[in-house]
Amino acid sequence: MLRRPWLVLFIAVLPSSSEAAAAQCTATATWPDGTEIVRECIVEGEGKAKRSVASNSVTDEEMAWLKNTRWLWNNWREVILKGDGTFLAPAEDCESDGNPKCRWSAADDQIIVNFGGAGAHTLTVTSDQLISGFRDSDSDPVQAQRVG
Repeated sequence: MLRRPWLVLFIAVLPSSSEAAAAQCTATATWPDGTEIVRECIVEGEGKAKRSVASNSVTDEEMAWLKNTRWLWNNWREVILKGDGTFLAPAEDCESDGNPKCRWSAADDQIIVNFGGAGAHTLTVTSDQLISGFRDSDSDPVQAQRVG
């Protein structure tokens, strides 16, 4: 009788290195006032925005009060609209100054926030303590309440 060797193949499904890295990923956001916030990494943006920030400045004098203000974005985390047009947020690579994809501008009663990989958001002031609007790529609603 002839014996045939059998080959048993085990395939283990392991998370890819990027999935494993994402599961263990944390980032520390350091705000200008020295506050540090440690957070889990989030999935990058949902695609390209329909438009980008057209200007890096506030061209409307009535919107100048937005400079250097802090906002609670979608009841999630605080973001900062800096006076030089920089947008700081604890996500989407907007944790520190210098990312050209993290900018804001205001003109004609509209605020345009370019939120890194999440893309451009168009907002309007609904009161001196509240701004609201949508993400341009998918019309996802946005609301931010002033906290400082």
